[in-house]
Amino acid sequence: MRNPIHEGAVVQVSGDPFLIKSMRVDLRDIVLQGKGGVERTLDFQDFYNQMSSGSIRISGHSVERAKKNWTPSEYAEALYRKALVSLVESDQYLRSDEDQKQQSVTRLGEQHGKSVPSAKSIKAYQRQYAKSGLEGLIPHFSGRGGRGWSDKSRPKALAEKILLETFAKDDKLNVAAMTVIINDALKDEHDAQGRPLTLSAKTISRMIQDMPRDVVLSGRMDPRTYRLLSR
Repeated sequence: MRNPIHEGAVVQVSGDPFLIKSMRVDLRDIVLQGKGGVERTLDFQDFYNQMSSGSIRISGHSVERAKKNWTPSEYAEALYRKALVSLVESDQYLRSDEDQKQQSVTRLGEQHGKSVPSAKSIKAYQRQYAKSGLEGLIPHFSGRGGRGWSDKSRPKALAEKILLETFAKDDKLNVAAMTVIINDALKDEHDAQGRPLTLSAKTISRMIQDMPRDVVLSGRMDPRTYRLLSR
C-alpha cells in the first residue's frame, strides 16, 4: 500500500482541491498547488496537524484520530509507522535486496521528516498494527508523566537551573537527592488538569547525562584533576 502523502496526490484543504506539487525534504515542507497555479507551502508538522484536525483530507484516507484524544504529534508518528508497515509488507519491498530495502525505508523517512527506526522496532510496529490497528501505533507521548513534555517545559527549565546550581557544584549530591530537591521545588507546578507535576529519577538522570561534561566536572572536581581530565 502506497503512502497516501506523495507528490501528485490530490488533497482537500478546507474543501478546496490542491495537488501535492513537491515534498522538499531538505526544507521539511510540502508545496501544494491549487486552481490557477496558486501555491501554498506548509511545513511537515503543520501539514500533519491539519490532517489530524480534518482541515486537510486525502482521498482514500480516513482520519481515525477523532475517536481518541490523540495529539497531532502522536497521530503524525502513527501515520509514519503505518506507512513503514505497509512498505515492509509490500511485494516490491519483499522482492528487493538489502540495499534497495534500506533505500526505500530511508526515502520514506525523508518524506515524513522522520528518522528511520531499527528493524526490531519495525517488526514491533507490524505486530502492534496487526493486533490493534492504527491505535496500536500511537507512541503514547502523553503517557510519559501527565500530558507529556509540552506540559513540562517550565519544570524542566527549573530542573536544569537547579542542577547547574547544585549538582554541578557539589559532588556529595546524587540522582536520588536531586530528585527530592527538584520535586520539592516543583510542588507549586501543575498541569492543565490541576495535577502536580513531578520529574522522575530516570528523567533527571537523563538530564544530567545531557549536561555539558565540562560544566559538571569543573564544579565537582578540584582544579588540578579537572585540568588533567580535560586535556
